[in-house]
This record gives sequence, structure tokens and C-alpha cells, in this order.
Amino acid sequence: MAELDGASRARIDVAEGDPGCFTATISGELDIHSVDALGARIEDLLARPATRIDFELSDLEFMDSSGLALLLRVTNQFGPAHVRGAKPLIRRVIEVSGLDGVLQVDGPVP
Repeated sequence: MAELDGASRARIDVAEGDPGCFTATISGELDIHSVDALGARIEDLLARPATRIDFELSDLEFMDSSGLALLLRVTNQFGPAHVRGAKPLIRRVIEVSGLDGVLQVDGPVP
């Protein structure tokens, strides 16, 4: 797992619910500086047999195009993904990119 420290400002935790159904909880800042630090964890996720992936982003404070590319890389392998808990800034990045059909953002943030 990548840690929130000087080397990486993002963390990803992956949990399996039903067999093949994963939730990736991403927190911190998912940007060009932190994406590489998450590489091993993402490769581990991509190596698993999965039928569904959901992203829990309620603790994600910032995401640039590098972070969006990482989400798409995972989604391309597992099919459409649900995005839960995205703050307005994160929702905006997804919507402006035109990828809200692939990264299906669930309801507004309370």
C-alpha cells in the first residue's frame, strides 16, 4: 500500500466483497507525483480475477489527469466502475473529461 508521506501523497486500499467484486478506496492526492507510487498496488489489483470494481473516493482531496488515467486503466480491465463519495472537484474532473459514462459517479456528496 502506498502511504501518505513525503514520497507519496495517496493511499489505496482494496477490499473484496463478493467474489470478484472489489472496492478500491483511494485517499489523499492522486496526481502525477503519487500515481507511480501506487503502481505495485495497482498491478496487484489488475492481476486478480474480477468482475466489478467500485471506487470509494470520499477521502480523495485532489485528482489530476494522471489520477484519472489510473482509474481508467483499472476500469478498462473490469468494465464500468461506480464512483462513490466523490467531492465536487473530483466529480468535475470526471465530468469535464467526458468520462462520466465509464466512471459512473453515484449521487451528490452530502
